Amino acid sequence: MIYHGVILTDVMARLRFRPMGAYRVANVLREAGYNILVIDMYSTLSIEELKILLDKTITKETLFFGYSSTFFYASDRSDRLVTKHPMELAFPTSREYFIDTNHYVKSLNPNIKIMYGGASVSHYINTTQSDERDFAVDYIIDGYSETMVVDVVNNIRDNLPQRPSKLIKTAEYINYDREAKGFDFRNHHHAWHESDCIAPGEALPLEVARGCVFKCKFCSFPLLGKKKNDMSYLRTEECLLREIQENYEKYQTRQYMIVDDTFNERTDKMETLLRVRDKSKLDLSFGAYIRLDLVSKKPEQIPLIRDLNLVFHCYGIESFTYEAAASIGKGGDPNQMLETMHEIYHQMNGKVAMDAGHIIGLPHETPETLERSVQLMVDSPADTIYFFALTLARSAYGKSELWENAPKYGYTLIDDPYIPGKQTWKNDVWDFETCVQIANQLEKKYVDSGRNKLGGAGGFGMINLGYDFLEAAKMPLRDFRSPAIIHETTNRHLAQRASYFDMLNQYIDNN
Repeated sequence: MIYHGVILTDVMARLRFRPMGAYRVANVLREAGYNILVIDMYSTLSIEELKILLDKTITKETLFFGYSSTFFYASDRSDRLVTKHPMELAFPTSREYFIDTNHYVKSLNPNIKIMYGGASVSHYINTTQSDERDFAVDYIIDGYSETMVVDVVNNIRDNLPQRPSKLIKTAEYINYDREAKGFDFRNHHHAWHESDCIAPGEALPLEVARGCVFKCKFCSFPLLGKKKNDMSYLRTEECLLREIQENYEKYQTRQYMIVDDTFNERTDKMETLLRVRDKSKLDLSFGAYIRLDLVSKKPEQIPLIRDLNLVFHCYGIESFTYEAAASIGKGGDPNQMLETMHEIYHQMNGKVAMDAGHIIGLPHETPETLERSVQLMVDSPADTIYFFALTLARSAYGKSELWENAPKYGYTLIDDPYIPGKQTWKNDVWDFETCVQIANQLEKKYVDSGRNKLGGAGGFGMINLGYDFLEAAKMPLRDFRSPAIIHETTNRHLAQRASYFDMLNQYIDNN
């Protein structure tokens, strides 16, 4: 088969749970008439293994070679690029590996164009500005790219100029439709392809909506502040039903991770998915990002959570200090939110895994209020508590309200001592480095004590390694240090990797 494009991506957090981005790009390009191959698990490949795949797939007819970078920072290869802040990892392995790959691709086809996209675009730009080496990247595509990537590939095919806004070293930076306003998201049917090599029963990502009606002040995601009467960012019931039915018929998939920024921002969206589930007549289960304060204010969502079989909830609580949470656009009475968590747990008969996130360094948070907030988190039914230092720096998606108006919220932006050209922050109580240290200490404390379990995020990924979801999610994280479990999970990872690449090579050889 002639491949017009080859896209590399990486598995989510080392687990066999597919990121949506690369596959969505491949999907829209196939609809535009191109043959596209996605190679997943990129960071697990040696350069020799990768070259074998490239020799089979890159020809003089191949128009582009692309990277979907969203989960590149999650690689655990020992030779990866290491920086002070792990989120600055722009490459799945190392800069040298990345550069060698690109130059090898160009040796196979000197006319091929190399594209870099995904959520780590800004990290790539930050970490390559002072590097004088030739990265051989031709185009950087920033934002939701369903419209831009089709335009770019059409222009490559027709030998037409692109529409860059600027040059990043020698690469053309393209972001003229970063919100994909020209893409009919509402009526789009996402179809997985035979070459994606989906395993029987594999849990898959599901996009019910794009964007969020909220605009939390620390958040720099795109498409914030959607109007409640704007239906364009919600997929139709018919599209969702078709996708779920097709995935079951082809792959026997019954478990989905909903990748919406916030799943429960509107109750009617939950009701739509429940109707889809009922019409499918399938025993489905879901995981999702949930605003706990909203469930607390809208208790009618609790039976919907139960009836949907929403077995994994990721709560961005951020703080149980009311003033701190309210200052960033969240809030709610902490005691009522705790009662809500217990009620959800009761309604689901304990068959649910809850992850809760806490941000350290918010406005109005002090060491004393932080201690009380953390204790409430510890006393909650959450299986896992994640701690993060507040990040004000520009993200892959843009700038948050806290970054844009830092002095208004008591923050002073300062030069980052570890990353040239980047800024971090301090205020009268905290600074970024201190918050990083506190977050690491708290997480270590609750992992070492056995309080923190693997949690729903880990448990959902373990589904694709053959584990029972709740059994994995409720396992103490510290147990994963034991030689027996390390041995077992490593063998399952290796078997999963071997199965995927066997299927992929077989597909390539037969087509």
